[in-house]
Amino acid sequence: MCESKAPAAQPGSARTAVSSEPQRVVSLNIGAPRPIEVRGKQVETGIYKQPVQGPVRLGIEGFEGDGRVERRVMGNAHHAVYAYSLENYDYWERRLACVPFPHGQFGENLTVPGLTETEVRIGDVWR
Repeated sequence: MCESKAPAAQPGSARTAVSSEPQRVVSLNIGAPRPIEVRGKQVETGIYKQPVQGPVRLGIEGFEGDGRVERRVMGNAHHAVYAYSLENYDYWERRLACVPFPHGQFGENLTVPGLTETEVRIGDVWR
């Protein structure tokens, strides 16, 4: 598995977006925290996600079975779900010469098409 982090989206004003077109989810990804070594120290991370099949309950704190480590940073209702654009997978696969990336590679809960950094901003709410 290639490990990389995508660049942050440009900040924008919070908006509530109601799409007129149906949105689809390519992959639903969850994962339990696991230990890794960083600079010689053992730390826990929840970044590693795996695609799952079938329905998964979504609550105020995120998807059931999806663990969080840094709860003061990522543990509230405003950080319940992380979505990542399917289109970015093509870019990173070419850039890092690592094909194919499994869905969930970037720690996202939802891999979705059509929601790129040019269309959404930090703080957007999608209904």
